[in-house]
Amino acid sequence: MQKEECIKLVKSFIAERLNGNIWNFLNYDLALLENDEKYGGYDPDNSKISNAIYVLLWGNDVPNLTFDELGKSYRGDTLNSFHTLIGHPTEDFTNFLGIQKYTDNKKIVAMAKEFHKKYHTIGNMMVLPNNSLEVNGKNYTLNTARSLSPWYDYFDKFLLEVKQALTNPNLIFDEKSTKFLIEKLVGENSDFFEKYFQLGTMEKFEDFIRTFYLEKYADTTTWEIPQIFSPHAYHWNNTYSKEEYEQYVISYIRKATEIIEYRCSRMIEDFNTILKEDNSSSETFNFKKILKKSNPKNKIKIFFCKSISFLNTFTNEKFSYVLLFIASAMIGLNAVSIYIRFLLNDGYNTLPRESLNWHYDNSITYILFLSVFFISVSYRKTHMGIKKILMTFFVTFQLVLLAFPCVFYVVMEIVGNSKWLITAIPNTIDIVESTKDILYSIYALILSIGVIIPCFMFLLEEKYRKFVKYCGIIFLTFLFGIPAIFSILSYKIPVILCGILIIGFLLAMVLDDLHYAIKTRCPACKKYSGLKYINTQLLNEERISVKVENAEKDRNGNIIGTYEQYIPGKRKFFLETYKCKYCGHVQTKTVTKELTSL
Repeated sequence: MQKEECIKLVKSFIAERLNGNIWNFLNYDLALLENDEKYGGYDPDNSKISNAIYVLLWGNDVPNLTFDELGKSYRGDTLNSFHTLIGHPTEDFTNFLGIQKYTDNKKIVAMAKEFHKKYHTIGNMMVLPNNSLEVNGKNYTLNTARSLSPWYDYFDKFLLEVKQALTNPNLIFDEKSTKFLIEKLVGENSDFFEKYFQLGTMEKFEDFIRTFYLEKYADTTTWEIPQIFSPHAYHWNNTYSKEEYEQYVISYIRKATEIIEYRCSRMIEDFNTILKEDNSSSETFNFKKILKKSNPKNKIKIFFCKSISFLNTFTNEKFSYVLLFIASAMIGLNAVSIYIRFLLNDGYNTLPRESLNWHYDNSITYILFLSVFFISVSYRKTHMGIKKILMTFFVTFQLVLLAFPCVFYVVMEIVGNSKWLITAIPNTIDIVESTKDILYSIYALILSIGVIIPCFMFLLEEKYRKFVKYCGIIFLTFLFGIPAIFSILSYKIPVILCGILIIGFLLAMVLDDLHYAIKTRCPACKKYSGLKYINTQLLNEERISVKVENAEKDRNGNIIGTYEQYIPGKRKFFLETYKCKYCGHVQTKTVTKELTSL
């Protein structure tokens, strides 16, 4: 199966299983495809749909990664394990083998059931090389080796071993021991890891982390791998208290879910871009064919085709944000120019006072509408089914609305300047003007329908809500915000007060930044703002009595005084660690906090 066929398979899956919305990958449990001939496979992380996604995402980064090689020299792998800590589901799926050993807490069981759906989503999967190594008569791949002690399928421990192998590998191994098995397998699969290998530096290891969306496992300042799932609990051959086990499960599920959702969002964004590029290429005109078939004299046709292709480059959401920026810049420049003209005309001292008047510029409204049009086109390209049909209708509708003002203006100019009509009908100009007002009112109503309904569709998806928010803020600022500000700026005293407040705010910000820079100055390299917080560790705690002040009330509940009381509490000693981002100097300080126990 070639890349083009992988794209077709993913598009088909989005249309048939995700209701035409690519972002439904976030919560789609690939275990549901177990017996699905078209999209499924023997494992969720090696299903046909997951393999197609691996090819789209990493086909250019991993040597010879093709659909046919998955299951042979490569295979998919699930990053954050379910069974290590929680155990396999019971036959009736009412509980889990690990959980029922330690707790009967229904909330824990419910959390585990939700996580069981989440851990088989695409965000918990990546591709790994599949070359094996024989140790003590057994063959191991990276997939099977990471399930052994001391890793037990905890991906943070596995990634730490990979980092060691890529940046500072051991040179001597015990061939009969599995202690360095991960490092040895990294070497055995050198084709996969070679481009990320560099002794003594994290630069290429950072590329590895970013390529496979593993940022949540790493400290992105130092690219070290903190052990976020410590103490790496496992349910067999261990005895935890009920409270300990419940805390381990809650912590693990929360951290793993955050990682899975982050990776899934990044993966969706990237293979969505790939699908868009495929759509663009399939919809773009082939100019060589057009030029061959067209009459060389037919320059208009060629120009039209080239214009359509040029416009294709703008049919993406980024261009919509560019238009929003242009609209906001025009609003700002227009407002500043009006205020400067007001000052130059001595508006505060002119009698009668010349007030600030905001002029509504139709071109700004037109640009905002254009931004909605282009993001609607982008939305249509990335969706399937009923959503694509609806948005196709609205895109066509918006295109007509975009053309209407230009056509209407030309027609009205011709009619209004027609000498024959003016002679035949003396009040032609009045009729034209009143017709303009009526038609523009109707146009504004229809225009609002053409914008509001698509915006409601955008609000249903996280990805497009940001656009609706920015577009709404800019439009409301244009419509109501600037006039309200101008009504205040028409008077001198509010302007002076606002100026004092702004200067005070800016001064406070500068002083705050200066205080922070001095506070975080590195004692080693003497650079300001160098120390960055790393973590906090509890060193010790002791029981104490804490003095608190309580309110004394009468029978009616009114406060008549206060009294002091000592209640049980704890004094906790913390060690805060900071690291200089310039020279790497590590500094610690002890912090004491007194907390009440009641």
